[in-house]
Amino acid sequence: VAVGERVMRTRYVFRSQGEVVMLSTSWEPLELTGRTPVMLPEEGPLAGRGVVDRMAALDLVVDNMAEEVGARPGRAEEVLALGGVPGHWVMVTSRTYFAGGRPVETADVVVLAERYRIAYRLPVK
Repeated sequence: VAVGERVMRTRYVFRSQGEVVMLSTSWEPLELTGRTPVMLPEEGPLAGRGVVDRMAALDLVVDNMAEEVGARPGRAEEVLALGGVPGHWVMVTSRTYFAGGRPVETADVVVLAERYRIAYRLPVK
């Protein structure tokens, strides 16, 4: 997405047993979703559905995704929301979904580093 391009930003707070465990911020290009029934991810006929289903409604086939995982000192508002204290580190997973090489959604998922491990299992061809 080019600098200055209009996007729909959506912020999520995920809870487990009443406690905040994960924060996520998502960005989708309004060039693709603007003025469509899926422009607002949590409203409309596909409210709460995943990126793949929502983009399919626009005839976009999500065919791959990429992730980068890293750790950094948490921002004060992040660690406080996650139940930590300033100075705690967070793990950030930056995930982008693509349709035909074009990014259709990017999200940053943030968790307290001391509480979680990120594990992957991918097919080998």
